[in-house]
Amino acid sequence: MTARDLIIQRPAVPRQLVLLFHGVGSSASDIAPLGRALAPHLPDALIVSAQAPEAVGRGWQWFSVQGVTEANRPARVATAMPGFVQAIEQWQREAGVGPAQTTLIGFSQGAIMALESTQLGDAPAGRVFALSGRFARPPRLAPVGLMTHLVHGDADAVMPIGAAVEALARLQSLGAVATLDRLPGLGHGIDARVVDAVVHRLTEPRDSPGLQLHIGDEQLLLSAPGLAEQRLDLGAARIARAFFRQDPPTPQDIEQAIDFTEDQLMRLGPRREAGPLWSPSARLQPWAAVAGPTLAVDTVEQWFERLALAAQGRSDALDGLPPGREAAATLLVLREFMHHRGHGRITVVGPKLAVVGGPASA
Repeated sequence: MTARDLIIQRPAVPRQLVLLFHGVGSSASDIAPLGRALAPHLPDALIVSAQAPEAVGRGWQWFSVQGVTEANRPARVATAMPGFVQAIEQWQREAGVGPAQTTLIGFSQGAIMALESTQLGDAPAGRVFALSGRFARPPRLAPVGLMTHLVHGDADAVMPIGAAVEALARLQSLGAVATLDRLPGLGHGIDARVVDAVVHRLTEPRDSPGLQLHIGDEQLLLSAPGLAEQRLDLGAARIARAFFRQDPPTPQDIEQAIDFTEDQLMRLGPRREAGPLWSPSARLQPWAAVAGPTLAVDTVEQWFERLALAAQGRSDALDGLPPGREAAATLLVLREFMHHRGHGRITVVGPKLAVVGGPASA
């Protein structure tokens, strides 16, 4: 906690704390736009962009990268860690919250520090985001109650995404609650998709029971507390691009898309008995706007029958329903999922932002 830290949002009575940590050679102001983008979604959060303590060139750093290697990086992080944790604790006292109500969001070197703080005996936060980051060493601990979210571009040449993939596998093997949002084409940086992914993870119900379905652009994500995530190539944009060549699609387009969707769903194996089905998907928000937040399978089937009529030339069949090829693809995937997995209804929570290339579209 220094005079260089930037307070982005300060509610009268904070109920949570969000701390941002920039990369090497940058400053608190460089990552502040992310905090400003998050603020409307977290009105009860004290949001602060923290400044690293060491000057380097025209920016700042959490630890020196001069001559850094895989062998000496852990020691440098360990040396910097007491000051890093002290800053977190000072802001927690300022906000009047504890670790469970604290979120750390680090980019690049800031992500390294945030991730390694989770490997202390007592993790200083309940949720950590690593944007284009990595562990200094492979993770060794999975603190109870901690959620770790990795957000990484698959074109990152500075910190290749392979380290994030390995970290996710290691964390899950330790029993940690961890996710990885892969962003196609993104290098070492932050774009609108990163913001969307962070918002999605921050605003999804943390302790919601049941099975979560997320339909993104490129993938479908299925997850539940205590169960490993499953991903299928059933994103709305992917299906529309591959099968729906026109709007509305032809009967043949629909048939081919159904065949592909059924083949993908078979990969899920036996149905998970994980409680009610719910979704934070932006793709489902327009459909929930038509019929309310709880969509019965019969309602979904009626919509699909109207899509089939439109495919046969009934131009008015889709009146009042969400338009476009990707909306049709979303409906098809949802219908097939609910039928094949035996779900009678799904609750759509929101509003949420789409995770472009994120958890269900990585």
